[in-house]
Amino acid sequence: MVATALAAAHAPEAHAQAQIGGVSLEGEWYVGEGLGAGDYFSYNVCHISYKECKEFRFDFWIEGDRLVGTESKWIAQVVVHDGAKVAKGTMELGKVAPEPTGSSDSIKTYSSVYKSSIAWLSAFATAYGGDGGEGPKRFGAASWGKIANIGGEQILPKEVASVKVRGGTFEEAVVVSWRTGGAESRVWVVDGFPFPVQAGTWVHVSEGIPPQEYRFELLDYGTSESNPYEGVVATAVEGAAAGCPVDPELDSTKQTTTGGKYLIKATRGPEEPVAGCDMSLLLSFHSKYDETEFLNQVQYDILVADPSGEVVYTASRAEGSRVLYSGSGQTRNDEMWVPDEPGEYTYAILVRGLAPSNTQTRLDELDSLQIPITVVPNDAATAPAPAMPAAAVPSWIKSTTGFWVDGHTGDAEFVAAIEFLVREGVIAVSAGSSPATSGAAVPPWIKDTAGFWVDGHIDDSQFVSAIEFLVGQGIIAVG
Repeated sequence: MVATALAAAHAPEAHAQAQIGGVSLEGEWYVGEGLGAGDYFSYNVCHISYKECKEFRFDFWIEGDRLVGTESKWIAQVVVHDGAKVAKGTMELGKVAPEPTGSSDSIKTYSSVYKSSIAWLSAFATAYGGDGGEGPKRFGAASWGKIANIGGEQILPKEVASVKVRGGTFEEAVVVSWRTGGAESRVWVVDGFPFPVQAGTWVHVSEGIPPQEYRFELLDYGTSESNPYEGVVATAVEGAAAGCPVDPELDSTKQTTTGGKYLIKATRGPEEPVAGCDMSLLLSFHSKYDETEFLNQVQYDILVADPSGEVVYTASRAEGSRVLYSGSGQTRNDEMWVPDEPGEYTYAILVRGLAPSNTQTRLDELDSLQIPITVVPNDAATAPAPAMPAAAVPSWIKSTTGFWVDGHTGDAEFVAAIEFLVREGVIAVSAGSSPATSGAAVPPWIKDTAGFWVDGHIDDSQFVSAIEFLVGQGIIAVG
């Protein structure tokens, strides 16, 4: 048993063997049951919609509630650890069903995964609702509902079992399951605990091996009066200070491979990646006869050749695998490798064939698409580091920024504060680096960086460094 106050509040009280049409366990459950201010949770989670079920850690702390319009909603502070990337932001969660109704741009992709996995059962079990529809679901019920998109498959409470996850051992977890294309999907829920503690589900397919749809495991949970992620710094802030693009524009191309066997849509951002900075690369593989048809079980690789034609990077080798694999024909990598030296490079998408990941493809299936990409210099990499003490930022600047982040003042007041820092020499801007444009709107994602500073997640020097880069690139224009 996990000996925390939260565990005691969520401990189940009865045990019985599973039986057809439900389990003989008293009580009912819904997503968000027992959730309160101060609760925090940590999960490892993946979903097929994000990099073919690439796992990341999703931590969130319920700061409290807030009136949004006419509805009271939970406010959750979120930290995501995705490989070397760290993202921070805020989610608004409903109280009837703790699904995200809004989130910071920095975590939108991850909050979508949370909704489609950890909170997925809220489509069937909510805080209140009509009998047979939404509302709490009894453990003894014959069914919790039907999944419309897979032919009305029933979601059933099947058995009561002990489950051990890294977050603790739960002696009486109810296994909720359904069958999809010959595979059984399972989610483990615990009476009184707000979220499922473990899951493994599969995509519905009419033939072949179903790929994983989502899986997750509870790593930790508890209660805290203060934000447990206070000192965590997002890599986006560090990346901006290092001269790397933040939220770049995407450029797409759709072409048939050299041998005419496949159609590939490649989307990258930015169009001209910056030397030494990761690039986003989204690939989708289509039938050459029908571009609306995605290919399944795609074995592929990505090779990068330098201006002389020498291969300097192979994606499968970097990941320690024989080949890259996409069961759905769609994949996304927000950390695609970019050379440290600027120049003209070729990114080759090598399609080995269509087969399960553990099966060799035929040589006659091999084909490729070559994409020329210009890697531009990283100007910030050679710029001198600012020698600026953190205490040089006046306190009223933080107050003004806080009002702007909360929506109490407009962009003009925030830009005026930045202009003051430029005039006082706190922010160093080279001549001509940012054109003066009166009344220009500040991009909304900049509020994330400012919010991190106001909330104490980054110090003054990190904030100044990030703003210097944004001003220098013309993203924030000052007069």
